Amino acid sequence: MKNFGVLRMSTSKKLPYPLDFVIGQTALILGQAVPHYRTRRGITRIRDRVVQSKRLTLVQIDGEIFTFSAGDLKVSLRVLVHTDMTTILFPETLAFNRITLLLSGTPDECIVGCGEQFSTLNLKGLTVPIWVSEHHALGKLVGKFVRERIRGVNPSHRRPYAAHHTYYAQPTYLSSKGYALHADVDSYAAFTFHPTETHLHFHSVPKSVTVFHAKNPQYLVAALSDYLGRQPPLPEWVHEGAILAVQGGMDAVMEKLAVTKLHDSPVSAVWTQDWSGALHTRFGAQVLWHWRVDETLYPKLDQQIATLKELGVRLLGYVNPYLRKGTPLCDEAIQRGFLVRKRSGKPYWFVSTTFKAGMIDLTHPQAYQWFKTHIQTEMIDVGFSGWMADFGEYLPPDAVVYAGQGALWHNRWPVIWAKLNREAIDERGLRDTVFFFSRAGYTGITAYTNSLWTGDQHVDFSEDDGLPSALRAMLSMAASGVGVSHSDIGGYTTIFHMRRSPELFIRWAEMAVFTPLFRTHEGNRPPVNAQFDHPDVLPHFARLSRLHKALKPYLRHGLNQYQKTGIPVIRPMFFAIQDPQSWLVDTQFMVGDDMVVAPILKPGETQRDCVLPEGRWWRLFTGHSHDLGTHVIEVALGETACFIREGSDFEPLFKRLSES
Repeated sequence: MKNFGVLRMSTSKKLPYPLDFVIGQTALILGQAVPHYRTRRGITRIRDRVVQSKRLTLVQIDGEIFTFSAGDLKVSLRVLVHTDMTTILFPETLAFNRITLLLSGTPDECIVGCGEQFSTLNLKGLTVPIWVSEHHALGKLVGKFVRERIRGVNPSHRRPYAAHHTYYAQPTYLSSKGYALHADVDSYAAFTFHPTETHLHFHSVPKSVTVFHAKNPQYLVAALSDYLGRQPPLPEWVHEGAILAVQGGMDAVMEKLAVTKLHDSPVSAVWTQDWSGALHTRFGAQVLWHWRVDETLYPKLDQQIATLKELGVRLLGYVNPYLRKGTPLCDEAIQRGFLVRKRSGKPYWFVSTTFKAGMIDLTHPQAYQWFKTHIQTEMIDVGFSGWMADFGEYLPPDAVVYAGQGALWHNRWPVIWAKLNREAIDERGLRDTVFFFSRAGYTGITAYTNSLWTGDQHVDFSEDDGLPSALRAMLSMAASGVGVSHSDIGGYTTIFHMRRSPELFIRWAEMAVFTPLFRTHEGNRPPVNAQFDHPDVLPHFARLSRLHKALKPYLRHGLNQYQKTGIPVIRPMFFAIQDPQSWLVDTQFMVGDDMVVAPILKPGETQRDCVLPEGRWWRLFTGHSHDLGTHVIEVALGETACFIREGSDFEPLFKRLSES
């Protein structure tokens, strides 16, 4: 394998592998700055007033100690070099709050990862903020509405990357030059991937920067998974059919289940986000953030859940770490001092769509235990088999929490939230049968959540926010060490002129059927969106639900492989194709070793290109055979563009599916 540059440094002494690619003199910039934060609806604008900045040069190497100097200032970093990993350790006493590390790069390098990306897969040439955030800003939504009203709907339009926000950020990336990098830091960071340099900018001193090196990107991601933690296994029962989103009460649940039964559409679970009450706002149908069973919508819920289980159907719910202002549970949290505060000592209220809510202080030991117990008694003990553990990205950096200032806890917040949910389940001894899925994430969340989902996509085909962005999000998360992910079938966000068409729902389901969780969402405005039981959708949805259930042996194999090796279930094509151009492929994916899926991602299209790795591949349901290379394929609405590796151990299963 070729050596690559980690630190940008210059010295006459030969550096240990892989630090011997010398491209300059300056390796480190240290500074002091005063930040200014402006947070609105989960999105933070950060502006720095720089008061000091010094550029340091490497002047001495003494074993593991690398010393940098600028005038009277000397800083020593410890560099630990191993066969497949190099770790740079920073001194804890470094008296600067801005650190920039300069690394080498090449113009032909591709960079993938940094958590979840929506509008682009390759990050070369971009500045990527490492800050968990609400993805959708009101300004972006209004801008999209105005643009499409004036110029018409153009799904191919992309906003500048500078407008990017993500629910799941992580200081981790994969390079096509044969290495992965992870920074152990919790504060805000920004990674800039210049043509010949990479700048890692931190708002606090990182504990370490670790570089993994291997030729095969699969091995790099496996190493990241070993380092960051594996996701707990999904329960076996999730593959028994669709996870069906239904709200409006138990009568609505039973009516929808009757429809699926009539059409032989298997259902493994129903998830009811309004189990704690419905809240109808200008945004649409929302949840009452109170987290106690709404006895009007769901009377005698424990008994109803037992009845559903007898039918082979589980019930899932919804919860987040916020409390709507004015609810009894919120009043109790205020009385106990369990809410995140402003510097004045008053609760830090934030606005979600049209109502105010407070944040439970997850760093407060008693508040943490209080809410964990609440989930156990109000959800697990009632009989829920899982839930959407939503949000986690809204902590304002200027907030005051039990453990300190919000700025240093903001990125960690979704991880603490996931840890709370994990403990709630494990303490009840239900790790194998109850699960949860998360939207927001940061370093370490993979040790707790069963699955990440790609957040609140728009109910359209738009590149930035619609169906294509959900696939791009799963691919970038896979490159960041996430092994299990999925998306809301059909998207969620319905605002202004957006409406979910039957075509969009079908195309989304055609992609999602090959992911570990086949889960629908009604969206925030169910009446204006095509649902699974729309006459034009239902026949296709029923067939795909049966397909998902039939794929259980292969999906379980991929999940078990992830548990053993750390290699994700959903994979980018560059895991299997040794060609630099494959790092740019973001419209198709692999499932395990033996399956390539090429979904239709544009409205009205029935034809697309598909790139296949080395070997012989045959198309599921048609049997048409293809070799390595790019092929033009026809995909009529309702068909499935999936290719199987010839000679797969699961070929008998796939043959049976094709013949059925």
